[in-house]
Amino acid sequence: MDDLEKKLSCLPRVKLSKSADLKIKARLYVFMWHKQGQALWAYLKGQKLYPPPVVLFLLFAIIAVPSYAYTSSSVTRQSLLYPLKREMENIEIRLTRDESVKPAAYVKFAERRLAEAEVLSLKQADPQTAAALREAITEAEDLSRQAGVAIREIKDESVRAGVQEKINEAAKEHIGPLSRIARSVGITADEETLDTIAMAMERAQKNNRRKENAGVSNGFPIDLPKPDVPSAIDDSGSGGAAPGRFTEPDETGQAEEVKPSVAAEPEAELKEQAQNSLFIAAEKVANLKEDLLAEDYDQADMKKLFGRLGEKLDKAQNKIESDELSEINEILKSAEALTNNAKHFIKKQTDKEEDKTGQNRGKSGKNK
Repeated sequence: MDDLEKKLSCLPRVKLSKSADLKIKARLYVFMWHKQGQALWAYLKGQKLYPPPVVLFLLFAIIAVPSYAYTSSSVTRQSLLYPLKREMENIEIRLTRDESVKPAAYVKFAERRLAEAEVLSLKQADPQTAAALREAITEAEDLSRQAGVAIREIKDESVRAGVQEKINEAAKEHIGPLSRIARSVGITADEETLDTIAMAMERAQKNNRRKENAGVSNGFPIDLPKPDVPSAIDDSGSGGAAPGRFTEPDETGQAEEVKPSVAAEPEAELKEQAQNSLFIAAEKVANLKEDLLAEDYDQADMKKLFGRLGEKLDKAQNKIESDELSEINEILKSAEALTNNAKHFIKKQTDKEEDKTGQNRGKSGKNK
């Protein structure tokens, strides 16, 4: 038997088409659940516990529940079926042998995480829901990175280029769900949730612009810095390379430290760079306020927005004055992200009035 297995393992593997690969997976899936259904039927029959309606319901549940868990965006981290959903995704990845198919699977799962986050954003705000929403967005970004890694593992250059183009197009669509999530949670969301959404939007937009202006250089559909990697705001205000000590991440996702010409940059020079970056951030906030005042945005939302931005800038100033420079980059990055994406979190006065009208109609309908 061992010799037979060795001989079989040496046989050449036929590369299946995508449709054939999916058909085989579907048949295996149906066979697996069919076998489980037969086993359950045999058990119930042996125990004489098989009234037809009960058995039919159980068989339906065995087949329908996993399918629902796998495809529904309503099955979020707060659902009992979520572990089943994740395990089925893991099985799909493990069964995918074609290198050119794996990136699309990762992007599909990233889109599911964003869809789940969108569902969570519509629920009543509470700490558990907010944490689940943040985790879903963070995982969507991680899955996008994994898609990029999978693309780099495709050996055929022509196939890799085609897959890369499709994945980049799919990654552009991530802005839509993030924008709707931002609108749902609004500017009153807790600071951590606000930063998670704004930073995700900022990273996705920057990478889309980078690819449009310079083409794809690193193979990542969403080339994101690690959360703990600092990078300062660009003096030019373009969000590119920073005047601080760190560059944007390279292909591995790790930041490369800029080597100064001397052994270490003087503390005074680092402090001056931080102060310059803070000045640029404050100038951007002032420009944003001027732009928003020219439009019909809700005054309460604007007050909350600039209150939050002011808190971030004050926090950065305090860090500079107390020589705690290691945290400056992250504070200013979050301020920049919220500044650049502020319009996604606040509503126009007309939108607020429409929301109130809709709520009043709903109440009157209930009263009838």
